[in-house]
Amino acid sequence: TSSYVDEETLTSPCSARQGRLLGRWQFHCGCPRCSSPDTMRAFRCPAKPPCRKGLAFASADGKSVAPCCNCGAFMSAEEVAETLKAEATLQEESPQAVREARIAAGSIQAALESRNGEAFEKATQAALKAVGRCSAAAAASPRVHPHHHLVSGIAKAASSLRALLGDGLAAGKRDDLAKDMWGRAASELQEAISAEHAALPVPRD
Repeated sequence: TSSYVDEETLTSPCSARQGRLLGRWQFHCGCPRCSSPDTMRAFRCPAKPPCRKGLAFASADGKSVAPCCNCGAFMSAEEVAETLKAEATLQEESPQAVREARIAAGSIQAALESRNGEAFEKATQAALKAVGRCSAAAAASPRVHPHHHLVSGIAKAASSLRALLGDGLAAGKRDDLAKDMWGRAASELQEAISAEHAALPVPRD
């Protein structure tokens, strides 16, 4: 199968990929991935208690949720409605959380480049608030699994911001705090990348 889109688009949900293909190449993709449950929209297993390895993905048409890929448990109509509502809430919250993290990262970067300690301290306060906003957005919808593309996007933005905060702390000789911040950044980024690789298991350079 040939891909008409880049990896960023490949790690987007089916509706976004289909929209890109239809808008640019005027065709509706019918490949196995686009015709199967959407692995970029991952939800927690509906079993009680949920199985550890299972994920429930949005159905191919995006209007329902497929059974757990591990144990086969399925959601009731009410649970599907609640799950998709939780996803919609995350869809509303995530762009602002990511935007704030990127703005804060830009402020941290500018302060580091200018070596302005006062500006860095001010930017740090804004950055910590942005990190908190990211964490709150990701945790606000417990039905949504951490492998969901929106949660991965938030994690990547928070990771980049934490890494810059670590750089600033190291520059200020606060090495222990810097190491802690770098460690959290690495953990967040690794989890986000692992989620994308699990959803799209193709060779990468």
